[in-house]
Amino acid sequence: MRGAVMAAALMLMMLVPGTPAGAAGDITGGTGTLAAAQQTALAEATPSPTPMAQLLDEEGFIEALGIEPPLGEVDGQAVAILHDYYLELSALLDSVREAVTGDELADVAALTALKQATDDMDDELDAFEDTIKATYRAGGLKRSRYELYRAELEYMDDMLDLAENMLEIILGDDWDDWDNWDDWEEDWSDGWTPQSAEELIGWMAGHLTLEYPHEHYKWDD
Repeated sequence: MRGAVMAAALMLMMLVPGTPAGAAGDITGGTGTLAAAQQTALAEATPSPTPMAQLLDEEGFIEALGIEPPLGEVDGQAVAILHDYYLELSALLDSVREAVTGDELADVAALTALKQATDDMDDELDAFEDTIKATYRAGGLKRSRYELYRAELEYMDDMLDLAENMLEIILGDDWDDWDNWDDWEEDWSDGWTPQSAEELIGWMAGHLTLEYPHEHYKWDD
């Protein structure tokens, strides 16, 4: 919930004139409620062009986003929150991947808890996206920065969706949506079609990694 608290504080700082620097609260330390599981090397995964160690540092994360410092107060807070979400989501994705691809499949209770964690974080990202949008409309952000932050949130949301779908398949909650291979979206896998649930889950697990840099979304609005 740390990200949600910071997002609310950022909203106040952005929209209330005269809010002093630092009033949004401390944005250092702590990376979320889930501890990072040991990373599992998967042959299917594409290595990130940016080393993981660099992304753990906020300055490295800013560089990976392609933002030139120095940042203003509002952008600095927004990027700090995005970085906190990056750390929290990376830990969550590691936990999901380990639970699914480890020597033994995690029990139902553990998988259900991970599913709930993906739902909770999805709500946090949606709330922060609303904050960013409201701030942009109020004149607190340049359009280029708004589009960048929105794109990053959508990218993170896509990874959450992938983790959630994989957990739902394993838990048997969402199999009807995936059981027809004729409907498999080719743009997800360059034309490759899974032949079994095991292949599908393996493909999902292999792509359950945040990579920087990555292609950004484009919107017409």
